[in-house]
Amino acid sequence: RVHTVTAWGFSTENWGRARDEIAHLMKIFAEFLQHQVLEIADEHDGRLVHLGRKDRLPDSVLSRIEHAEKVTRNNRSHVYNMALDYGGTDELARAAQRMIAAGQQGEDLTELQLQDFLDTAGQPHPNPDLIIRSSGEHRLSGFLPLQSTYSELFFVEKQFPEFTIDLLDGVAEQFGARKRRFGT
Repeated sequence: RVHTVTAWGFSTENWGRARDEIAHLMKIFAEFLQHQVLEIADEHDGRLVHLGRKDRLPDSVLSRIEHAEKVTRNNRSHVYNMALDYGGTDELARAAQRMIAAGQQGEDLTELQLQDFLDTAGQPHPNPDLIIRSSGEHRLSGFLPLQSTYSELFFVEKQFPEFTIDLLDGVAEQFGARKRRFGT
């Protein structure tokens, strides 16, 4: 059973794209949040969680994220992470800022305490078992750098819009056949 799904829709580096492309993407995100995410969350008892920065997102997206997070906060069967304006290096920098603000001393810090300051803090399954990278790229591009330490990686040639259920079924079958050792 899949409990947590994370979709990375817009990276911190994507702000360097053309303005009209950014505006179009933000419109798509706002429409998805307005017309689909609450219906999906309600149907599957899913909770929406935003990963990434909120200070640079347009109000049309941010207000819908905050509304969806508020409305779904008590849902427990699934977590839907929506990574918008997310970058792994940026997440680590923001975690460090939160640690400093909380008075956490670096010399006393453990890995478990560090997880309390990441964007996935408090989630029942913050570390993905499986990461699928589409578009033929063979890198993670800063996706969940600490959380992905023991993730199984799959690289597929298809672009995300061309990703099909059959392709997902094939990845799931391969994933099920892998022997995971977690450093042992």
